[in-house]
Amino acid sequence: MIKFCQLIITASGASALKSFSSMNDFYSQEQVTIPTFIGIGNGTALYKFDKKGKSEIYNHGLSLEEVKVIIRVWENVYKTLGIKETDLQPKGIETFKKFAQTDWTGYVPKEYVDIFKQYEGRCFTEQIKVTVVFPLHSKQS
Repeated sequence: MIKFCQLIITASGASALKSFSSMNDFYSQEQVTIPTFIGIGNGTALYKFDKKGKSEIYNHGLSLEEVKVIIRVWENVYKTLGIKETDLQPKGIETFKKFAQTDWTGYVPKEYVDIFKQYEGRCFTEQIKVTVVFPLHSKQS
């Protein structure tokens, strides 16, 4: 029975897991006895870190087909609203372009990486969620 633990909950997905990858080293080198639970993607998946390493408690991620459907809907919505790449937030584009150059091995399956690399920074796809760059301003009709 666990009496105490640390809990981290974030909306981030694979990027959070990647940033917490040093937790295994931390637990193996320090005298920490309480586990750390990390919930990612607003609770889509939950992981436990302790002396035994990382273990997945649950993962209710998206299938590849679901990701493709979300991307098609996103493209259709932006097209219908007349939102062009030049309308998108530059910081978001910059962030996802960096993500496209990052090695996601062990965090995001190649098929998901292949999808977001097609969009030159306009979105990021992973099993936990699909994130798109929003426009700078909403379009007025």
